[in-house]
Amino acid sequence: FYKLCKENNMLFLQAHPFRPMITRTNPKYLDGCEVFNGKGAGTDINEKAEAWAEENNMKIRVAGTDFHRESHIPNMTGILTNEKIRTNDDLLRILRSGEFELIKP
Repeated sequence: FYKLCKENNMLFLQAHPFRPMITRTNPKYLDGCEVFNGKGAGTDINEKAEAWAEENNMKIRVAGTDFHRESHIPNMTGILTNEKIRTNDDLLRILRSGEFELIKP
């Protein structure tokens, strides 16, 4: 999968790396990871994810909501940019540039 990503100008990010029953990918194959997830599983998994990203020198660190139902609204997270993201190419460029902030509740 890593080779496919590199050959096609894609990014490979690990979602919620410390959620129970998730297998973490070898960091040498990752461009980054989700360091904050708003699903409400506790801050300890977010802190572990941030530390793991730091230890492995991951440049791209994102936040995700896992928004599946209305009860998740108070935990909405994501990224904040100065420009609208209209295409996948826009998103890739912004993530690579680091020109975004994490939104955390």
